[in-house]
Amino acid sequence: VDDLGPALERLAGLIEEVGDLAYLAGLDSLPRQTPVLAGRMRAEAAALRTRATTAGAAGDGAVGRGAGESGVDQALRAVLAERRAEIADPAQGRIFTVNDLPPALRAQMVGKSGRLLISAYGRENIYDDGLNGALVQRLRRHLPDVAGVPVLYADLLGLSRREGVRSSRLAFLLVFLAIWADLRRLPRTLVTMVPLMVGVVWTLGAMRLLGLDLNFANVVAAPLLLGIGIDDGVHLMHRWLEEGRGSMGRVLHQTGRAVLLTSLTTMIGFGVFEIAHHRGLESLGRVMVLGVGACFLASVTAFPTLIALEERWRKRKERASGSM
Repeated sequence: VDDLGPALERLAGLIEEVGDLAYLAGLDSLPRQTPVLAGRMRAEAAALRTRATTAGAAGDGAVGRGAGESGVDQALRAVLAERRAEIADPAQGRIFTVNDLPPALRAQMVGKSGRLLISAYGRENIYDDGLNGALVQRLRRHLPDVAGVPVLYADLLGLSRREGVRSSRLAFLLVFLAIWADLRRLPRTLVTMVPLMVGVVWTLGAMRLLGLDLNFANVVAAPLLLGIGIDDGVHLMHRWLEEGRGSMGRVLHQTGRAVLLTSLTTMIGFGVFEIAHHRGLESLGRVMVLGVGACFLASVTAFPTLIALEERWRKRKERASGSM
């Protein structure tokens, strides 16, 4: 029984270490990359069961072994009975108080002002954004100063989303100004930007269909996608300006192949993240693959359509001016 406490502490320490690794890895279950820790946990559990069974077989005398009780159960009952006797002595009327707690435990549960720590554990999965957000809102209605991992996770997620939206707006504005400074004409600038905007909309739709949510790991994909996805439209626009009207077929045949190759290499680079164990990196890679692919498809579909409409409009305008 004397060995039971330290053995339980070692086992609890291993479990806590695995939990910390799981949280840092962005997982809500045991990471696959921790077989060593898992083996140590099994070894400690086996040693603990052996000690408890041995103590039970030796007949400690603290408690009687009930029907169906294992050695672990008997050892635990012995410890509880011993601690219960220490906590309250009916003969002396001694009552257990906070001061009877071990100093280390008392330091964790009692503040310097004497206020007690209250720990609440929700049934929800804190890595589910919707459930965790609702949990934190309920807690803050009653306890404005509540803290903990779920609160930290919700605050980080909210902050990353707000900063992601702000950085995306700034990136979009700077990209637009750069294209405008290059082409010097607003209509052509808008035509060049359309594939990017269509690609972003398609990406958001694909994320919704696939059940992908924005988190503080993949939200950085938004400004990255704006800077990378605009390349296709810029290359096609410059080649079309060089070739002239009626050249969109040649542009797609030649420059389109180069744009396809650059898009594929970028998708491969970010796609490697999809095999990562970290869920944040995995989602980042998936969002970027979807985004770059959507921008390419928009560039070879929406862009030629807009160019064809512009050429048709110019022809009609020239005919109208010639007939006058």
